[in-house]
Amino acid sequence: MTQWAESNYMIKKEDLYRIGIFNKPHGVRGELQFSFTDDIFDRVEADCLICLMDGIFVPFYIEEYRFRSDSTALIKLEEVDTAEQARRFTNVEVYFPIAHAQELPTDELSWDFFVGFRVEEVNHGNLGQVDEVDTSALRLKFPPCLRSGDYPVICEDVEKSYQHLVFENVNLIIKRCEKVAFVGKNGEGKSTLVKCIMNEIPYGGTLKIGHN
Repeated sequence: MTQWAESNYMIKKEDLYRIGIFNKPHGVRGELQFSFTDDIFDRVEADCLICLMDGIFVPFYIEEYRFRSDSTALIKLEEVDTAEQARRFTNVEVYFPIAHAQELPTDELSWDFFVGFRVEEVNHGNLGQVDEVDTSALRLKFPPCLRSGDYPVICEDVEKSYQHLVFENVNLIIKRCEKVAFVGKNGEGKSTLVKCIMNEIPYGGTLKIGHN
């Protein structure tokens, strides 16, 4: 008998999800270096892993394993006892049965488990299928913010009109760290003045805004 685990049915891809890859042999005992995205094999009762061998999904019994980091482990498969036998598994993709993973509560499943699932939204219906999951950290780098000058906002004779005059002769100096409130009745131009300061609408007069 070969080292393959016995199986009474053809294993289908839709019954599995990918959890990692065997990178290369490790040592002379037939151990394999395993890079994984899901440690499900350690969190449920599992006696085998499914390997994609020459286009066919083949189960192999796990003899022992030990973790090297939170994403790598050394795994010894049954009847793979030499480095030469282990070389057959170089860069072989490793899968795990969905049915076994479903023994865990939903909140303990990894994101990789959901690849292949169809996503439906209550109001919009079918949104499509999950093809892949990106769990990499998003790192954004912003340029350093310039320090404001002593007077970040200076208004000189600012005015605004539409079909009618909204306001005129607005002279205002806002000092750095100063809190300013515009108070007035509806329609007196509070929001319009803010839009002028933010340069969202055209205006008359002079507005000096900036860091220096």
